Amino acid sequence: MNHSFNQFDERPPVKPMTPLFIGIALALGVVIGYYLNNQHVGGRLNKSGSAATSTGEKISSVVNYIQEQYVDTVNPKELEEKTLTALLHSMDPHSDYIPASEFQEVNEPIQGNFEGIGVEFNIFEDTITVVTPISGGPAEKAGIMAGDKIILVGSKNIAGVKITNKEVFSLLRGKKGTEVKISVMRRGTRSLQKVSITRGEIPLYSVDVAYMLTPEIGYVKISRFA
Repeated sequence: MNHSFNQFDERPPVKPMTPLFIGIALALGVVIGYYLNNQHVGGRLNKSGSAATSTGEKISSVVNYIQEQYVDTVNPKELEEKTLTALLHSMDPHSDYIPASEFQEVNEPIQGNFEGIGVEFNIFEDTITVVTPISGGPAEKAGIMAGDKIILVGSKNIAGVKITNKEVFSLLRGKKGTEVKISVMRRGTRSLQKVSITRGEIPLYSVDVAYMLTPEIGYVKISRFA
């Protein structure tokens, strides 16, 4: 006996435009997802829902994103200061960002005076060497001479310890009327010489020498802008 079976597909027929609609929907999904991801990562959404566009907003957004997503803990204030420093350094060699903690120290030569012992020094071979005592200052009055090497401040050794300019300032500068004791090595002597210096106000003058060579020609020596 032969049996014949007729199979019928009850699924609705596929419309010819359906694959096209699916493709368009997928493409739109990719584009929208890419756009939203860029808004979140690159600019972060602001309150209005649009990406941050101004320079200030971009910097703030990046700092916030690093603070939230970076693998290690970061200091946002320190990160902002490094960003500002790098930004100004990229402009020209004369532009710089000065943190508030360093402003007073940097501004002292421009103000024309500061309080301390009054020496110009250089750190040579990890030893503080006096270039010159400032004329009329406490160090000059106490007998400090150009070429003296400062070895001790009080009982603290400051030679051969990789001291920085900032550390030297903190040790030698201070309020007017306070005393600091230093020990110096002077050329031609074998032992340290102890010198007691009373700190005072150190004037900084821009012009060292000024006189007329002829009735019409003058000579002016400018050592610094203060």
